[in-house]
Amino acid sequence: MTIPWHDVEKIDPLALSEARLQLHYAIQFLAAPAAALAVPLADLGHTSLSWETIQGSPVFVSQPMPAEMPLRVALHPLTLTVLLLSNTGDPFASYPLAGQTMTAGLEWLKTHLAERGAEAEKVAWLSYPADFPPHALGEGSPFADPEGLPLAALVAYYAKTAPLLQTIALPRRGASPLRIWPHHFDMAVLIQPQPQQFIGVGLSPGDHYYAQPYWYVSAYPYPQPEPFPPLPEPAFWHTQDWLGAVLTGSALKGRDPQIELPTFLETAISMSEGWFQP
Repeated sequence: MTIPWHDVEKIDPLALSEARLQLHYAIQFLAAPAAALAVPLADLGHTSLSWETIQGSPVFVSQPMPAEMPLRVALHPLTLTVLLLSNTGDPFASYPLAGQTMTAGLEWLKTHLAERGAEAEKVAWLSYPADFPPHALGEGSPFADPEGLPLAALVAYYAKTAPLLQTIALPRRGASPLRIWPHHFDMAVLIQPQPQQFIGVGLSPGDHYYAQPYWYVSAYPYPQPEPFPPLPEPAFWHTQDWLGAVLTGSALKGRDPQIELPTFLETAISMSEGWFQP
């Protein structure tokens, strides 16, 4: 399933916050069982998600979980449906979240995990720092009807960003796999040019810094001193709490994202790599 850019452009990026929060809470059904049951990784990558296509539709997918019958958990973001996948990638159970609470969904999930021979009693919601976004879903309210949410527009950001990161960021030296992180819900690649040098490249669907999707490139340790070199318009430098080059979704209105976005990523990554040169 191809999601066209016009699904992004026809909706104001600032109108995607509720869809983003519904999805952010929904992907916890993938992160929680993986955190408890998947093979642990030092960087917590076992809690991260991948972006895949199942039966022609884009889905978020958990890391594999060993069990008597191994499985993964997926989320169909356009319908807010949790899917259980066999080790061959075939869905064998589904749970539409609309009208259901987090508690009810977790009970359904644990029941099916136990049926597959997994240690379902170990599964619990992940504990995050205070910057995890609050929402009524966390207080027992049910998930919304996906028909009333601009999910296709939000999902298009992920669908269009994934191949760009695969072609622009992944070939870089020391690049991690493409991952979606359940804490901030960002899709990112972490580049490590040298030991103790990192460049994060990704898409945030929005947060307390920007209430809309945005792309970022952030080098760490942060380069000094200012002023920082100019970025291609309409990108800019973010300097509150973290330093990085940022391009917001609304800044692409009236521009060609198929040109502007790759240019931004290539320029900002190359600039960051240059800071680490001896």
